Amino acid sequence: MEDRIRLLYLEDNLQDVELMRAVLRREGLNADLKHVESAGEYLKEIQGHWYDVILSDYDLPSYSGEMAFHAARAEAPLTPFIIVTGALLEEKAIELIRNGVTDYVMKNHLSRLVPAVQRAIDEAKEKKLAETSLHLLAENERKLKLLVNNLPGIAYRCRYDRDWTMEYMSEGCFGLTGYQAGEIIHNALVTYNNIIHPDDRLKIWEEVEQAMEMQQPYTLEYRILTRLGEIKWVWEKGNSHLDETGQIESLEGLIIDITTQKKFEHELSKSEAQFKAIFESTKDAIVLFRDGKIFQANPAFKELHGYAANEDISHILTYDLVANEEKERVMSYQKKRLQGIKAPSFYETLGLKKDGTTFPIDVNVSPIILDDETYAVSIIRDISERKKQEKEIRLNESRLESLLRISQFKADSLQELLDYALDQAVKLTCSKMGYLMDYNELTLEFSPNTLSKEVKALCLLPKLTNSLLLQDTGLWGEVVRQRRPVINNSFSEPHPLKKGFPPGHAPILKFMSLPVFLDQDIMAVVGVANKEEDYNEADIRQLTLLMDTVWKIYERAKNTSFLNKAKEEAEQISQIKSNILKNLNHEFRTPMNSILGFADLLSRSLTKTEDLHMAGIIHLSAIRLMDTLNSLINLAELESGEFLINLKVIPVIQLIRHSVGKFSDQAKQKNLLILFDDPPECYVLADPLALQIVFDKVIGNAVKFTNTGSVTISVDKLCEKHSDWIEVKITDTGIGIPEDQMKMIFEAFYQISEGYSRAFEGSGLGLALSKKLINMMNGEIFFSSNHASGSVFTIRIPPGTLVVTEPSRLKTKNAGVTAGTLPGMGILPEILLVEDNPLNKELVCIYLRGKASIDHASSGETALNMARNKQYDIVLMDINLGPGINGLQVTKKIREWEGYKNTPIVAVTGYTSETDKRRLLDGGCSQYLPKPFSKIQLLETYQIVLSSLQ
Repeated sequence: MEDRIRLLYLEDNLQDVELMRAVLRREGLNADLKHVESAGEYLKEIQGHWYDVILSDYDLPSYSGEMAFHAARAEAPLTPFIIVTGALLEEKAIELIRNGVTDYVMKNHLSRLVPAVQRAIDEAKEKKLAETSLHLLAENERKLKLLVNNLPGIAYRCRYDRDWTMEYMSEGCFGLTGYQAGEIIHNALVTYNNIIHPDDRLKIWEEVEQAMEMQQPYTLEYRILTRLGEIKWVWEKGNSHLDETGQIESLEGLIIDITTQKKFEHELSKSEAQFKAIFESTKDAIVLFRDGKIFQANPAFKELHGYAANEDISHILTYDLVANEEKERVMSYQKKRLQGIKAPSFYETLGLKKDGTTFPIDVNVSPIILDDETYAVSIIRDISERKKQEKEIRLNESRLESLLRISQFKADSLQELLDYALDQAVKLTCSKMGYLMDYNELTLEFSPNTLSKEVKALCLLPKLTNSLLLQDTGLWGEVVRQRRPVINNSFSEPHPLKKGFPPGHAPILKFMSLPVFLDQDIMAVVGVANKEEDYNEADIRQLTLLMDTVWKIYERAKNTSFLNKAKEEAEQISQIKSNILKNLNHEFRTPMNSILGFADLLSRSLTKTEDLHMAGIIHLSAIRLMDTLNSLINLAELESGEFLINLKVIPVIQLIRHSVGKFSDQAKQKNLLILFDDPPECYVLADPLALQIVFDKVIGNAVKFTNTGSVTISVDKLCEKHSDWIEVKITDTGIGIPEDQMKMIFEAFYQISEGYSRAFEGSGLGLALSKKLINMMNGEIFFSSNHASGSVFTIRIPPGTLVVTEPSRLKTKNAGVTAGTLPGMGILPEILLVEDNPLNKELVCIYLRGKASIDHASSGETALNMARNKQYDIVLMDINLGPGINGLQVTKKIREWEGYKNTPIVAVTGYTSETDKRRLLDGGCSQYLPKPFSKIQLLETYQIVLSSLQ
């Protein structure tokens, strides 16, 4: 039953009101008419009630229809408004319509009223649906911006020229190419074409050019040369963007690093092809019904039922789309669904075209609710071909017997299965010989798989195992080029695609070949020859059916073998991920050691304000990069289980004080106050490193996202649910968090401000990392916020009990040691510095100038020779020394020598995980100094080592 329409009618003439009611009854409009006579009644109604349509006379005592319209726009802007008048000038009518009046109806033509009302209601619903679509579009755009900024590669827009002149590149440019996006955009420093490997440039141009001519997107795989000369494999997907004249304005797409996945490219390409085929080849008809009438339909639906693309089909009912003999059954399903009774949602029936012809279809129906109205969504497929095939299958039961023999064949190997299948193919098609060739769609290469015994008997060629490229094939390669079967019943006659045969090849009189597909990929080519009669479509059907079945059995058997290797490959992938993580950590920390060190030295030696400012920028930028790297490494270690939590009783105030000091300079630069009343020390049960990271991240965020005002830190003990727990609150007066983004605030890589317009830098990892760490320490972290007025982050940690012991009365072991000299001798220590990075070597020498005598070895082999020929007091050992033996191997070898059993060996390394630290200390190193290190850190470690020499 249709919902009743609610109408509000402003009219001072009661006779016109009764006439209106009569017209509505006569036209059969299912409506409730509410009548008001005065402006006061009218305003009360539109302020307190909702109506589908408002009707108003134009001329009213002390009021007018135009005034009523403006009042309606203020109170109910989306409600259709129709003027019902006895007289109205044409100019005024046009003005009203232009200003937003939905329609006007003359009282002497009230027959127009009902269609006008229905049309107004439909248009209002369409506007509401459009507003919903715009909202969804805006949300999708936001998600798209977030996705682009976190893509594992480069999103780009470039000109269609030989330089691929970039107009936009996303933030992944540097990580992939080593170039900043600004160095490539508009060819500022280098063109993207110069980054492409020279051997691939022409191929890429030709493939894109061909795609543009065919007005198709392009997919590329090629190599690039990074800034450091490294070769990487990339996958690129793009398409053209046309201007208003249809000319190519730019190319847009995505470039992703696939270097580490290259060895899996065949499996990946198959998976991508399957998904693409399913997604792009779907041409199902989709129609939306409301109250049994078509509400919306896609072009495929109109084409399926024989309607023109621009034809109005909103009047068509559900039963108008099915054949007469099926209407009763289909309508019974619809009635049951409307009554809430279970009915089939997927069924087959006969569809009805506009011209009256019928055709078999299957229908999938699902109810949905939009704007409190129930709709039925139907997906309709033409199954004429399937029905035809089913009929043919029933008529060819004898052929299935052969397939049954194939499926029951017990083969000792996959090759034996294919040999047997080829023998069956020759017999089914009454041929004299046959062959089966494997085909690789990536390399366009054929490889002989098996030959029938007749071919082996007749062929006198000495070698039948050579591979052959598609471009070198003749007529039998057409099955791949055309992706369909090929028949030639006059093979001896001249043919433009035949390339001839070498002497000794088996003679061919008639020929048929077809591709073997797995989903959309050609996996093999099967051919048969020399049937006595001509090959025909029936032969194609028989052979296709046979080979499709065989190949499914073949793939299933092959996949079973593949699954046995899955665990081993998964473990290898896990190891690759671990190695990448370690290498990334080391490769960043080693150069950062030099950058931070020399920036610090510059700031101490420079006098010009401008020079000091630039040195400071270098130092701050390096610290920011190290903070991002540490966050990435910590998050990866947490996800892989390598970040170990060691719970012990630790002081809270000391950790907070350290974080406050870390961000005090940043706060001063922004004229912010960090308010911390430095309460008495209290203790919690937590991991000191993990809790320090949490305080750094949360307090750092508060300073970063606060432009004016203050950041306040308070520490209290809870007395309710978590008795004696320590609660730390960080309150800021910053930008706050919008309500619609609060659910995502602890997600990795998420920031409130995103894209080009984001106001704050950062990786978006801080809060995600803090959440994981707090959870691992059995604590809690949550927040409250008002957008544009600040946020409060609360951290709760279980308490710890500090065990107080008597102070040690032992004298300090290293009392009296002078920094930079051997204890009791006053001479400079002899140090062997093992470091393959010349910048780090130079930095250490500067830091220890005047405090030690330093010899340098740049490789493990050189270090062993130098230590064998000279006794050193201290060894500073880098671990990653490039080709050859590493620093840990050198350490273990030196420890075997009598003179070095107790010599301090300090591991100076970019490998910084707790696992690495334990491995190095257990492997013979006596101290551990992670890169990057400051001068103070190096000298502190040096002092500890000197003390141990006493």
